Amino acid sequence: MDRKRESREGAVLTNELMSELRKIVYTHPDLYLDEIADALEKAKDVRVSPKTIYSALKNRMGLTMKTAGKMAKAHDDEQRQYFLDELPRIVKNPNMAVWVDESAKAECTTRRKRRWAQK
Repeated sequence: MDRKRESREGAVLTNELMSELRKIVYTHPDLYLDEIADALEKAKDVRVSPKTIYSALKNRMGLTMKTAGKMAKAHDDEQRQYFLDELPRIVKNPNMAVWVDESAKAECTTRRKRRWAQK
């Protein structure tokens, strides 16, 4: 009978498991705890509880879940500054300016909004 080892509650992760955990989280920072546990099990054939993983991420690696932002592909700080510098010349009366937000896109509705990141 080929049974997989399962960590007991409060079990200490070995350096090898911590290294694999780091690799998983830095490669896929938007995974949930149960998905991280599945990936760790697949890679090392050891089932670690989500509670143990959370403790390791928070206390040993200094990671917490943060709201993720996504920078536009066309983001250009230099071009933005040029626009801001030229704006007073282009628009004499600021009340006449109309701003349109085109940052929303369809893929945002399905992407995960939180990721593991440094505290």
